[in-house]
Amino acid sequence: MTFWTRRLIYLALALALAFPLITKWQVPPEVGPEARDLFLAVERVPPDKLILMNCQFEGSTLPENGPQARALMTHFMQSGKKFAIIGLDPIGPGLCQEMAEDLAKNFKQPYGTTWANLGYKTGGGAFLKGLARNIPRAIPNDFRGAPLAKLPVMQGIRSAKDVGMVIDVDPTATWLTWLAYFTGPFKVPYGIAPTAVMIADIYPFLNSGQVVGMLKGIAGAAQYERLVNAPGQGFLNRMPVFMAHLTIILLIILGNWSEIRRRREARA
Repeated sequence: MTFWTRRLIYLALALALAFPLITKWQVPPEVGPEARDLFLAVERVPPDKLILMNCQFEGSTLPENGPQARALMTHFMQSGKKFAIIGLDPIGPGLCQEMAEDLAKNFKQPYGTTWANLGYKTGGGAFLKGLARNIPRAIPNDFRGAPLAKLPVMQGIRSAKDVGMVIDVDPTATWLTWLAYFTGPFKVPYGIAPTAVMIADIYPFLNSGQVVGMLKGIAGAAQYERLVNAPGQGFLNRMPVFMAHLTIILLIILGNWSEIRRRREARA
Protein backbone atom coordinates (compact mmCIF):
# COMPACT_ATOMS: atom_id res chain seq x y z
CA MET A 1 0.00 0.00 0.00
CA THR A 2 1.49 3.31 -1.09
CA PHE A 3 1.76 6.51 0.94
CA TRP A 4 -1.08 8.16 -0.98
CA THR A 5 -3.32 5.06 -1.03
CA ARG A 6 -3.50 5.02 2.76
CA ARG A 7 -4.39 8.68 2.86
CA LEU A 8 -7.09 8.26 0.22
CA ILE A 9 -8.66 5.53 2.35
CA TYR A 10 -8.64 7.79 5.42
CA LEU A 11 -10.13 10.60 3.32
CA ALA A 12 -12.90 8.32 2.03
CA LEU A 13 -13.79 7.30 5.59
CA ALA A 14 -13.76 10.92 6.76
CA LEU A 15 -16.09 11.96 3.95
CA ALA A 16 -18.39 9.01 4.64
CA LEU A 17 -18.64 9.99 8.30
CA ALA A 18 -19.13 13.69 7.57
CA PHE A 19 -21.73 13.38 4.81
CA PRO A 20 -24.77 12.39 6.95
CA LEU A 21 -23.79 14.84 9.70
CA ILE A 22 -23.55 17.77 7.28
CA THR A 23 -26.57 16.93 5.12
CA LYS A 24 -28.73 15.55 7.99
CA TRP A 25 -29.50 12.61 5.71
CA GLN A 26 -31.58 9.98 7.50
CA VAL A 27 -32.98 6.57 6.63
CA PRO A 28 -35.54 5.34 9.22
CA PRO A 29 -34.22 2.14 10.79
CA GLU A 30 -35.97 -1.18 10.51
CA VAL A 31 -37.11 -2.07 14.03
CA GLY A 32 -35.68 -5.42 15.11
CA PRO A 33 -37.38 -7.97 17.36
CA GLU A 34 -35.01 -7.23 20.26
CA ALA A 35 -36.00 -3.54 20.45
CA ARG A 36 -39.68 -4.31 19.86
CA ASP A 37 -39.70 -6.93 22.62
CA LEU A 38 -38.17 -4.43 25.04
CA PHE A 39 -40.77 -1.83 24.09
CA LEU A 40 -43.61 -4.29 24.65
CA ALA A 41 -42.14 -5.40 27.98
CA VAL A 42 -42.14 -1.79 29.19
CA GLU A 43 -45.74 -1.41 28.03
CA ARG A 44 -46.71 -4.42 30.17
CA VAL A 45 -45.33 -2.98 33.42
CA PRO A 46 -48.31 -2.36 35.75
CA PRO A 47 -48.90 1.29 36.77
CA ASP A 48 -48.25 0.54 40.45
CA LYS A 49 -44.86 -1.06 39.77
CA LEU A 50 -41.52 0.72 39.52
CA ILE A 51 -39.02 0.44 36.67
CA LEU A 52 -35.41 0.48 37.88
CA MET A 53 -33.05 1.87 35.25
CA ASN A 54 -29.39 1.21 35.95
CA CYS A 55 -27.30 3.96 34.33
CA GLN A 56 -23.95 2.21 34.29
CA PHE A 57 -22.15 4.28 31.63
CA GLU A 58 -19.64 7.12 31.48
CA GLY A 59 -18.53 9.64 28.88
CA SER A 60 -16.56 7.04 26.92
CA THR A 61 -19.77 5.24 25.84
CA LEU A 62 -22.13 8.22 25.99
CA PRO A 63 -22.61 8.32 22.16
CA GLU A 64 -24.19 4.84 22.34
CA ASN A 65 -25.64 4.60 25.85
CA GLY A 66 -26.85 8.20 26.04
CA PRO A 67 -29.39 7.94 23.18
CA GLN A 68 -30.51 4.56 24.54
CA ALA A 69 -31.21 6.01 27.99
CA ARG A 70 -32.99 9.06 26.61
CA ALA A 71 -35.22 6.99 24.33
CA LEU A 72 -36.15 4.69 27.20
CA MET A 73 -36.99 7.58 29.55
CA THR A 74 -39.03 9.18 26.77
CA HIS A 75 -41.10 6.00 26.66
CA PHE A 76 -41.50 5.94 30.45
CA MET A 77 -42.78 9.51 30.52
CA GLN A 78 -45.00 9.10 27.47
CA SER A 79 -46.74 6.11 29.02
CA GLY A 80 -46.74 7.41 32.60
CA LYS A 81 -44.58 4.59 33.96
CA LYS A 82 -42.93 5.12 37.33
CA PHE A 83 -39.16 4.79 37.19
CA ALA A 84 -36.06 5.35 39.27
CA ILE A 85 -32.54 6.02 38.08
CA ILE A 86 -29.78 4.15 39.87
CA GLY A 87 -26.13 3.46 39.12
CA LEU A 88 -23.29 1.22 40.24
CA ASP A 89 -20.99 3.70 38.49
CA PRO A 90 -20.55 7.25 39.83
CA ILE A 91 -21.00 9.07 36.50
CA GLY A 92 -24.07 7.41 34.96
CA PRO A 93 -26.80 8.58 37.37
CA GLY A 94 -25.78 12.20 36.88
CA LEU A 95 -25.85 11.87 33.08
CA CYS A 96 -29.31 10.29 33.20
CA GLN A 97 -30.51 12.93 35.65
CA GLU A 98 -29.69 15.68 33.14
CA MET A 99 -31.61 13.87 30.41
CA ALA A 100 -34.59 13.18 32.68
CA GLU A 101 -34.79 16.81 33.81
CA ASP A 102 -34.83 17.95 30.18
CA LEU A 103 -37.56 15.45 29.26
CA ALA A 104 -39.59 16.23 32.39
CA LYS A 105 -40.05 19.82 31.21
CA ASN A 106 -41.75 18.62 28.01
CA PHE A 107 -43.89 16.00 29.72
CA LYS A 108 -44.64 18.16 32.78
CA GLN A 109 -43.55 15.46 35.21
CA PRO A 110 -41.50 17.16 37.95
CA TYR A 111 -38.99 15.25 39.99
CA GLY A 112 -40.47 12.92 42.60
CA THR A 113 -43.90 12.54 40.99
CA THR A 114 -43.32 9.72 38.49
CA TRP A 115 -39.54 9.48 38.61
CA ALA A 116 -36.61 9.75 41.01
CA ASN A 117 -32.85 9.35 41.13
CA LEU A 118 -31.55 6.92 43.74
CA GLY A 119 -27.96 7.90 42.94
CA TYR A 120 -24.67 6.05 42.80
CA LYS A 121 -24.35 3.01 45.04
CA THR A 122 -21.33 0.90 45.91
CA GLY A 123 -21.20 -2.71 46.97
CA GLY A 124 -21.93 -4.54 43.74
CA GLY A 125 -23.67 -7.88 44.26
CA ALA A 126 -23.95 -7.50 48.03
CA PHE A 127 -25.77 -4.19 47.59
CA LEU A 128 -28.15 -5.57 44.95
CA LYS A 129 -28.97 -8.55 47.15
CA GLY A 130 -29.99 -6.20 49.97
CA LEU A 131 -31.81 -3.88 47.56
CA ALA A 132 -33.95 -6.71 46.23
CA ARG A 133 -35.08 -7.66 49.73
CA ASN A 134 -35.63 -4.20 51.22
CA ILE A 135 -35.39 -1.11 49.05
CA PRO A 136 -36.06 1.54 51.76
CA ARG A 137 -33.42 0.01 54.01
CA ALA A 138 -30.83 -0.24 51.21
CA ILE A 139 -31.54 3.31 49.95
CA PRO A 140 -33.14 5.54 52.60
CA ASN A 141 -32.47 8.79 50.66
CA ASP A 142 -32.33 9.90 47.04
CA PHE A 143 -29.27 11.43 45.36
CA ARG A 144 -30.05 14.82 46.92
CA GLY A 145 -30.38 13.38 50.42
CA ALA A 146 -34.18 13.64 50.54
CA PRO A 147 -35.96 10.71 52.26
CA LEU A 148 -37.44 8.32 49.71
CA ALA A 149 -40.52 7.94 51.91
CA LYS A 150 -41.49 11.54 51.04
CA LEU A 151 -41.37 11.00 47.26
CA PRO A 152 -44.77 10.08 45.75
CA VAL A 153 -43.11 7.85 43.13
CA MET A 154 -41.63 5.62 45.84
CA GLN A 155 -44.82 5.10 47.82
CA GLY A 156 -45.53 1.39 48.23
CA ILE A 157 -42.15 0.33 46.83
CA ARG A 158 -40.66 -2.07 49.38
CA SER A 159 -38.77 -4.84 47.59
CA ALA A 160 -38.11 -6.49 44.23
CA LYS A 161 -41.72 -7.69 44.34
CA ASP A 162 -42.75 -4.07 43.73
CA VAL A 163 -40.34 -3.65 40.80
CA GLY A 164 -42.04 -4.23 37.47
CA MET A 165 -38.85 -4.28 35.42
CA VAL A 166 -35.10 -3.67 35.51
CA ILE A 167 -33.50 -2.02 32.48
CA ASP A 168 -29.73 -1.88 32.41
CA VAL A 169 -28.03 0.75 30.23
CA ASP A 170 -24.65 -0.81 30.59
CA PRO A 171 -21.31 -1.19 28.73
CA THR A 172 -19.96 -3.59 31.40
CA ALA A 173 -20.70 -7.12 32.59
CA THR A 174 -22.49 -6.11 35.82
CA TRP A 175 -25.78 -7.01 34.13
CA LEU A 176 -25.13 -10.61 35.24
CA THR A 177 -25.50 -9.47 38.84
CA TRP A 178 -28.96 -8.00 38.19
CA LEU A 179 -30.03 -11.30 36.69
CA ALA A 180 -28.71 -13.17 39.73
CA TYR A 181 -30.49 -11.08 42.38
CA PHE A 182 -33.62 -9.73 40.67
CA THR A 183 -34.59 -11.91 37.72
CA GLY A 184 -33.56 -15.27 39.17
CA PRO A 185 -35.18 -15.25 42.63
CA PHE A 186 -37.95 -12.64 42.06
CA LYS A 187 -38.74 -13.15 38.35
CA VAL A 188 -38.37 -9.42 37.64
CA PRO A 189 -38.31 -8.88 33.84
CA TYR A 190 -34.89 -7.71 32.73
CA GLY A 191 -33.98 -5.66 29.66
CA ILE A 192 -30.60 -4.35 28.60
CA ALA A 193 -29.16 -1.58 26.45
CA PRO A 194 -25.51 -2.51 25.89
CA THR A 195 -22.83 -1.18 23.60
CA ALA A 196 -22.55 -2.98 20.26
CA VAL A 197 -19.47 -5.00 21.24
CA MET A 198 -21.43 -6.74 24.04
CA ILE A 199 -24.30 -8.01 21.93
CA ALA A 200 -22.93 -11.49 21.22
CA ASP A 201 -22.46 -12.21 24.95
CA ILE A 202 -26.09 -11.38 25.71
CA TYR A 203 -27.84 -13.41 23.01
CA PRO A 204 -27.78 -16.71 24.97
CA PHE A 205 -29.67 -15.01 27.81
CA LEU A 206 -32.03 -13.35 25.34
CA ASN A 207 -32.77 -16.67 23.64
CA SER A 208 -33.39 -18.36 27.01
CA GLY A 209 -35.90 -15.69 28.04
CA GLN A 210 -33.85 -14.40 30.99
CA VAL A 211 -33.46 -11.13 29.06
CA VAL A 212 -36.77 -9.87 27.67
CA GLY A 213 -35.38 -7.36 25.19
CA MET A 214 -32.26 -5.52 24.09
CA LEU A 215 -31.17 -2.30 22.39
CA LYS A 216 -28.19 -3.17 20.21
CA GLY A 217 -25.87 -0.19 20.53
CA ILE A 218 -26.65 2.97 18.59
CA ALA A 219 -28.77 1.01 16.10
CA GLY A 220 -30.99 -0.13 18.96
CA ALA A 221 -31.31 3.44 20.22
CA ALA A 222 -32.46 4.60 16.78
CA GLN A 223 -34.98 1.75 16.58
CA TYR A 224 -36.41 2.63 19.98
CA GLU A 225 -36.62 6.30 19.01
CA ARG A 226 -38.73 5.20 16.06
CA LEU A 227 -40.97 3.10 18.31
CA VAL A 228 -41.63 6.07 20.61
CA ASN A 229 -41.86 8.49 17.67
CA ALA A 230 -39.08 10.69 19.02
CA PRO A 231 -36.15 10.83 16.55
CA GLY A 232 -33.05 12.08 18.32
CA GLN A 233 -29.36 11.47 18.74
CA GLY A 234 -29.79 7.78 17.94
CA PHE A 235 -30.96 8.67 14.43
CA LEU A 236 -28.11 11.16 14.01
CA ASN A 237 -25.37 8.87 15.35
CA ARG A 238 -26.54 5.81 13.43
CA MET A 239 -26.02 7.13 9.91
CA PRO A 240 -22.27 7.95 10.18
CA VAL A 241 -21.68 4.44 11.54
CA PHE A 242 -23.71 2.98 8.68
CA MET A 243 -21.79 5.01 6.11
CA ALA A 244 -18.44 4.03 7.62
CA HIS A 245 -19.37 0.32 7.48
CA LEU A 246 -20.57 0.68 3.90
CA THR A 247 -17.34 2.43 2.89
CA ILE A 248 -15.20 -0.28 4.50
CA ILE A 249 -17.15 -3.00 2.67
CA LEU A 250 -16.70 -1.19 -0.65
CA LEU A 251 -12.97 -0.76 0.01
CA ILE A 252 -12.63 -4.48 0.77
CA ILE A 253 -14.40 -5.34 -2.50
CA LEU A 254 -12.20 -2.87 -4.39
CA GLY A 255 -9.04 -4.25 -2.77
CA ASN A 256 -9.93 -7.83 -3.66
CA TRP A 257 -10.84 -6.86 -7.22
CA SER A 258 -7.49 -5.06 -7.60
CA GLU A 259 -5.57 -8.08 -6.28
CA ILE A 260 -7.41 -10.51 -8.60
CA ARG A 261 -6.69 -8.23 -11.54
CA ARG A 262 -3.00 -7.95 -10.61
CA ARG A 263 -2.63 -11.74 -10.39
CA ARG A 264 -4.30 -12.25 -13.76
CA GLU A 265 -2.01 -9.73 -15.37
CA ALA A 266 1.02 -11.40 -13.76
CA ARG A 267 0.03 -14.78 -15.28
CA ALA A 268 -0.59 -13.29 -18.72
